[in-house]
Amino acid sequence: MKAKKILLYAVLIIIFSACNFPKNTNKSNPKAKANTFLWEVRPKNDTNKIMYLLGSIHIGVKEMYPLNPVIMKAFDKSDVLGVEFNIEDFDISDFGPDLQSKLISFTEKLDSKLPAEIYKRLKSRLLENGIPEFTIDFFTPLGAALILELGNIMEAIKNFDGESDNNVAVGIDKYFLRLAAEEGKKIIEVESLNRQIQVLEEMNEFIVDYISALLDKTDDDSSEEEIKNLFTAWIDGDIKTLEQIINTPYSANPKIDAKLKDALLYKRNDEMTAKIEKYFLDDRTYFIVIGAGHFVGNRSIIDNLTKTKKYIIKRF
Repeated sequence: MKAKKILLYAVLIIIFSACNFPKNTNKSNPKAKANTFLWEVRPKNDTNKIMYLLGSIHIGVKEMYPLNPVIMKAFDKSDVLGVEFNIEDFDISDFGPDLQSKLISFTEKLDSKLPAEIYKRLKSRLLENGIPEFTIDFFTPLGAALILELGNIMEAIKNFDGESDNNVAVGIDKYFLRLAAEEGKKIIEVESLNRQIQVLEEMNEFIVDYISALLDKTDDDSSEEEIKNLFTAWIDGDIKTLEQIINTPYSANPKIDAKLKDALLYKRNDEMTAKIEKYFLDDRTYFIVIGAGHFVGNRSIIDNLTKTKKYIIKRF
């Protein structure tokens, strides 16, 4: 049990990387552009009520800071911070045997769960990313996929500005979680840890296709380029580019791609939209920070709210 807990800690530390907290983040950025991933939403039947929706990137680069002053002003006006789930408040005991078994297994080795060629490519890539060889077979396919994906993200961050080897910064949601805690603002979860565990369960059905797609992107360097484009798009407020990234297939199989997107995006967008609408039932001003991909394109949260025709929606 001790070895299992140590390995689980290692996975979680990687997945929920603390990152460097950017300094002087309340200063205005003279290069900040007008376009952001911040929306203001007002009900048409009560325009005095305001909610702010901010698209986040969960792991950041230093170039994202200082944040645009318009974002900080919206946060200052708010009473409540909402996030997908509060990663500042989780405890290792929250990750029970159910989640542990999805990431780590001491009874079935990774090579017995994957096709031989996929396993060979995956192991080679994980070794290149610095994962100790003796730990690799303890990962489940899903655990290995998450480690592979995060390795791609960290490599893209390191090379983002072409110079720095230490360019990792705290993600947008984590930045606001810390700021809200300092200011004593109420923090709520728009999703929950349990809901995100359910997403992992749905992914397991297609995990071999998912790993194969990740490896293909890694081998041709398109994954790193895509992640760097994601950071640039967020900094520039470039919705079109972000939408193109979100629409990139998760799998070469259209049916599997559709099911993965339904699990990872569309179902969650519908659920979070329903919760967001309920927040208008009280008089507090909410500042909701959710992954930016949930706010762009068809059946996004913004699209869902727009289709109701009940709201005045303004993007900053």
